[in-house]
Amino acid sequence: MKNTAQEEDKKCRGRPCSYNREELVEQVMGLFWDQGFASLSLNEIAQKTGLTRASLYNAFGNKETLFLEAYKYYLEQSPYKRLGDYKDGDLVGPLLYSVANDICSHFANDEKKRGCLTINVLSELPDPNCTLGQKITDAYNEKQKIFEHLIISAIKNGELPKNTNPEITANTIMVFMSGFGIFAKNISDEQTLKDIYHNFLASLGFKPR
Repeated sequence: MKNTAQEEDKKCRGRPCSYNREELVEQVMGLFWDQGFASLSLNEIAQKTGLTRASLYNAFGNKETLFLEAYKYYLEQSPYKRLGDYKDGDLVGPLLYSVANDICSHFANDEKKRGCLTINVLSELPDPNCTLGQKITDAYNEKQKIFEHLIISAIKNGELPKNTNPEITANTIMVFMSGFGIFAKNISDEQTLKDIYHNFLASLGFKPR
């Protein structure tokens, strides 16, 4: 970014700002990921991004809408995003193992050991049924449906037994992922993480190739 958010804000007070929105959203995503949703105030976000509180309000509205845009960016950068590239007829196992490797590398190389933003925020909300909690849950459920589709495809491909229950198996994967994201906060060794994830996939019947 040629100019910092603070420099841009100073230049554009009283008129539309021209700072790089994507880079700002990425920075804000990191703040929420580091500190959580509840403990991070809009004033603190303004201070750390170099923007005024008014500029944040004008650009994003309240803290919740700002978080949701940052969360959308987080999902777009997630290794799990690759699951959406699956084409019917392809083997599912190799894709799952490949994505698992990327996830393990991601967790192992995160020096701050922040785990999964989705689980972090859901676990701190006093009411998971609030508007913010529901939107995060909707994204969580959408991922579950993707896994369900992959499992159905794996059954058709002969990778999994015909009596496999796609919904239960998809939910099992989601539960594993939630726990894995918490577990990975305390493990730095990438190979250990891969061994655990690979063992889980193998227990379901998936093969790496």
